[in-house]
Amino acid sequence: MEKIASAKKLEAEGRAAEAAALYEKAFDETDEDWMAVKAGELYRAAGNAKKGRQVIDRVIGCGNPIIYDRLLRFYFDTGDHKGASDLFLELFTDADALAASNCAFGRSVVRKERFGNNMIWRFEGNCWGLLRLSGTEPIVRIFAEAEDREKTQKIIGALKCSLENCVRKG
Repeated sequence: MEKIASAKKLEAEGRAAEAAALYEKAFDETDEDWMAVKAGELYRAAGNAKKGRQVIDRVIGCGNPIIYDRLLRFYFDTGDHKGASDLFLELFTDADALAASNCAFGRSVVRKERFGNNMIWRFEGNCWGLLRLSGTEPIVRIFAEAEDREKTQKIIGALKCSLENCVRKG
């Protein structure tokens, strides 16, 4: 595509804003998610993070894990930690995968709650598991509590497995 070739040339010449505009136009014509992310990254590089965020926001919900990884990095790189945590928690709000992985744990999810950068699952038997997205870096921490170490490790394993599945699925 001619716009992409021109955008790459402009980018190589250090003309980030012009390259971003071409990638954005190409995205409008093709609906290729990566072009919007590339445009957003270039707008940010050109000093217009607001415009970059506007373009990138158009692809949230695309279902592509590579795009989500780039989106999370964009939000962290521009200091928008709330945007990063909102995107992450939007991706990981479905408890179906977690409930399915609970066969090894043997307890069903009683309820799940989102608060701040956190998602917590409460299981029958008064135990819980928590995913916490760092507010300063692209790291997810997993916490859990149960009657004993073995059951706590099973909750952590179920959350880790579900998190990995979520990231693969996008």
